[in-house]
Formats: sequence, structure tokens, C-alpha cells
Amino acid sequence: MAVVGVDEDGAQGKKLYNIPVEWIPRLGVRDGLFVLLLYTFCCREVLIRSKTQLVRCQSLSLPRDYYVDQHYFHVGSGECSDSSEIEVFAGVQLYVGLTTMMKHLKTGLYVNMGEMLVALDSGEKSLHYYREEMINEKNENDEPVVTYVYHLVKKIGMNIRKYLAHILVCKKCIRYIEDFLSLLDQSVEEHPFPAHDELDCDDCNSIGLPILHHILDADFDSLRDKAFYGVVVDVFETPCERVDVFMTSYVRKRV
Repeated sequence: MAVVGVDEDGAQGKKLYNIPVEWIPRLGVRDGLFVLLLYTFCCREVLIRSKTQLVRCQSLSLPRDYYVDQHYFHVGSGECSDSSEIEVFAGVQLYVGLTTMMKHLKTGLYVNMGEMLVALDSGEKSLHYYREEMINEKNENDEPVVTYVYHLVKKIGMNIRKYLAHILVCKKCIRYIEDFLSLLDQSVEEHPFPAHDELDCDDCNSIGLPILHHILDADFDSLRDKAFYGVVVDVFETPCERVDVFMTSYVRKRV
């Protein structure tokens, strides 16, 4: 058997429960109730394991608004590891949800991946986003013609990073990830940033992006919540509302 501690509302400390050890890779807590997932989590850091198989997991919390899959507890952009050292993208302060991001980057759909990552750490208004205006006219033969006009809006990379961080961990907004990366790819197509291969880094990953190796001393729940709520600037606006407005405001230019 194993022992897990669960925070309870109004109680100090944790309430301990005896559970089968086999549950540990599939166990979560949602609304104060145990949840056994159909899949095992790829990462579940066990902080203490004794000869009597007493186990304390770093996190069990599965809030309803968060995107949960087998990589939910994975930290960093690299492979799973028993080491305390994690792999992260150089120049980008993102730590959770990166397995999903890597899956999309590996598709080869994005041209400027290195510049995209460098851009996310920029404090200048240099990312090019476009609003689309549709104009209905008629040609000389009195036939209807539709013309699209694009209005440039320059954005700050560090602000765009907050949208990405939220999308990667949100159950509702994860649907935007492919379109978001396409917009980010378009925003740097003129390469206004230093070449990504000039970044200080420890290595490059399997798709050639510069990475750093960190020993991250942070609480998983805090990293996840910072990613989810970091985009909020108005207490009367939810993170998802803010992301919805952003994703419906800007478009890929028609060729």
C-alpha cells in the first residue's frame, strides 16, 4: 500500500489515505475526490519512497479548467527523466505544457521556429500581427469583387508569451494552439530578431532548437497556475475571454 496526503478545505495540513501503489501513476484529485485516469502520467515525481512503500507525490491536483493528458505533470521540453535537471527552450521562460508545443513544432508546418522562440523574450513592439478588413466592391462589368485589406498591429513578444503559456495548459483554449503558432510564425517572417543559433545555450534538441538544462526548484502547481492566469490584466476578464478576443482579432494573411 501507499499513503497519499490530500489538502482539504478548511483543514490544516493534509488528510492521509491508504491506496494501492499501482494507483500512483494514474491518480489525481479533482474537487476533493480521487480520480483514476485511463492512462498513466508520463511524469509523477515521487519525493519520498521508503522500504514500507510510503509515497508522497509532488502534485495530485487536476483542476477542471486545465488541459489534462498523460503529459500533464511533465515539466520542460525534453524527454522524461528521473533527474532533477530539465530541458527548456533557450530564451523562453516556459516550463509546463511544452510536450504539446513540441508535438506541433515537429510537424514541420512552421518555417521560423527559432525566431519564434527568440521573439517571445522580446520587450519591444516588433511582432507583426494583422487585422483583416473585407471590402465588397464591383468591377467594371458590375460583378461583385471582394478585396481584403490588412492592418498591421505590432505586439510585444513577452506579452504574446503569456497567451501561449495559457493556451498550453487550458482545456478550452488548447484548441487554438495550431493557429496561435501559425500567427506567431507569420509575425517573425521578416526575421527582426537575432538568429536563434546565436543564443547562449547548452545544446540543441532533436529539431535543432537551442535548449538549456535547468535544475528547477519550483512547485508544479505554482508553475501551472502562473501559466494559466498570467495573461489576465483585468480582474473582470477571464483568461479564456482574453485569449478568445486575441484569436478572433488577428488572422493569417491570404496569399
